[in-house]
Amino acid sequence: MDDGENVIRANIHHSSSSINHPATKFLVTDECGRVTRWLRLMGFDTATATARPLHELYRRAYNESRIIVTRNGQVKASGLFRVVHLDSRQLEEQLTQLLRDLGLRVDEEKICSRCDRCNVAVRAIAKTGVQDRVPPYVFQTQQTFRACPSCKRIYWSATHRERMKRVFDRVTATSGSDPTSGSDPSR
Repeated sequence: MDDGENVIRANIHHSSSSINHPATKFLVTDECGRVTRWLRLMGFDTATATARPLHELYRRAYNESRIIVTRNGQVKASGLFRVVHLDSRQLEEQLTQLLRDLGLRVDEEKICSRCDRCNVAVRAIAKTGVQDRVPPYVFQTQQTFRACPSCKRIYWSATHRERMKRVFDRVTATSGSDPTSGSDPSR
């Protein structure tokens, strides 16, 4: 597919058939960088890409079965891959639009299941394995730790998770999706 091929621009519209959370993968263009991190924090497999050249972006979305998320008006949808054009520049509004338009929900068990830097699924790690890698107070007060097998970053629950949860709750409430409704957002 080349940049000049005639394709139709289309936003994804909410339908009664929800996209399954574990299989939903995103390819976010560079002008939407903050969305990348927050989708990863929600547990979605989210890669980044530049929108140029367009045929490379399209090829990657098709080959990796990813939904393109962008604000770039030159990125066009086709029957081979999906595109969501974000309407807002505000992060919470962008996340709300994605949940609403794709019929997604925030799954409590998936929150913080991926490294927000390198997009790899994090793994549980024994507390004894992190003593020299986290601040002493964190080691003393936390019992559960996860690590990214790629970048070796250590994760634990703390007040930042509570703040994220509040953002996710607001986004879920605004999008109209019910976080307890399972995979059918039309209920």
